[in-house]
This record gives sequence, C-alpha cells and structure tokens, in this order.
Amino acid sequence: MLTDVQNEFLTNNGLSVTEENGTFTLHYPNHKCSGLSEADINHILNEYISGKYCSYKPAVKNYVSSMARDD
Repeated sequence: MLTDVQNEFLTNNGLSVTEENGTFTLHYPNHKCSGLSEADINHILNEYISGKYCSYKPAVKNYVSSMARDD
C-alpha cells in the first residue's frame, strides 16, 4: 500500500496509518483523520512529501523559527 518513501516520512514525523475494513486512518500526534481511502492516504502523503504544504504542524515550525531568531 505505502511506498518506502511514504513509510519513512510517517516514521520521521511521528505519524502512522491504520487500516480497518478497507478504510484508512491517518494518525497525527494530537488528532486523527479517519474514513480515508487508500487513494486519499497516498494523495495526502505525496502532497506533504512534495513540499506543497510547508508543514503539517505549523505551530511547531513557527516556534522553532522564533527560537532561532532569539539567539
């Protein structure tokens, strides 16, 4: 179902995907997105990996950026 690149992205970012009765759930650290098809999961992960979204957790990214500016 998932490619090696997608699996590596999930692992490196603390995400996971589960499947039950043909329906997939994408688990984020603080929430989940359920009721997805395999095509949905592939599309979402490929969008993240391609960089179309800066980050799926912008609050963390902004916090780290602000810390860097304080130095």
